[in-house]
Amino acid sequence: MKIPSLKKLDMGFVFTFLASIIFFAVHFNSSVYRYNTLQYKDWDLAILSNGMWNLVHGNAYISIIDKPLLGNHFNVIAYLIAPVFLVFKHPLTLLFLQTLALTLPALPIYSLGKRFFNDNTGFLLALVYFLYPPVFYAARYEFHFETLAPLFLTLTLYFVYTGRNFWVIISGITAMLCKENIPLTVMGIGLYTIFFVPRKKILGFLVTLMGAGYFLLVTLKLQPLFNPSIGYAAHYAKYGAGFSDVYAHVLTHPGEIIREIFSSRQNLNFFYEILSPLLFLPLLAPDVLLITAP
Repeated sequence: MKIPSLKKLDMGFVFTFLASIIFFAVHFNSSVYRYNTLQYKDWDLAILSNGMWNLVHGNAYISIIDKPLLGNHFNVIAYLIAPVFLVFKHPLTLLFLQTLALTLPALPIYSLGKRFFNDNTGFLLALVYFLYPPVFYAARYEFHFETLAPLFLTLTLYFVYTGRNFWVIISGITAMLCKENIPLTVMGIGLYTIFFVPRKKILGFLVTLMGAGYFLLVTLKLQPLFNPSIGYAAHYAKYGAGFSDVYAHVLTHPGEIIREIFSSRQNLNFFYEILSPLLFLPLLAPDVLLITAP
């Protein structure tokens, strides 16, 4: 049996894999320490651990907040990870899955970087991902089902470029199941595919339709079945009584919405904190920003 030489090894992948192990070990061990020392002080980990415990015992309900599991956020992904939680009934299981899901995107990121540039650039992009403050913060702050989405979103884009159309749909659907707003990002990937990926317009149209359709289906029809009250639409009450009114207002008054987005210091600070760690370089790639624009 021949031992492959160093020249034949994909050293960029090796370094990315090692960086992934370090990232996972650091953040999961931090999560364990913070859990054992009672440093999780917000509601989310408690609420969702309670919901998962009840789910695997036959009652999809969050008793802490007195709401159905899908009446809080529409986290259908909870049903997919329920078998894991059934075996390991502990809040640390959720933190383990969250850390794993935030670690694994580095691999498709590396592969895309290598595809378009070289293995060194692929490793550098994976490293930038690991060092990006929002990723660091997401790995440390409580537990949220949407933190599982970056894995499936990066896979969706990876499969678009590698021509695996079936897996584009599967990974896109899985991402959308994480939370009710994630379909907008899937829609953004579809729009990006239509306009900027050669010979993929039909696929891009299907992904766009899938994201937009599921977003409207969930927010207008499915969520109200589990939580008939106005719920999260109340955050946008100045635009209307429910999400249907809100969407109509957004579509008919786009200038007002854009002005409001950039009107407050808090909003501007948000954009600054998202973009400054990347030296504002994403502003030079409006095609890529299309993915997050919705």
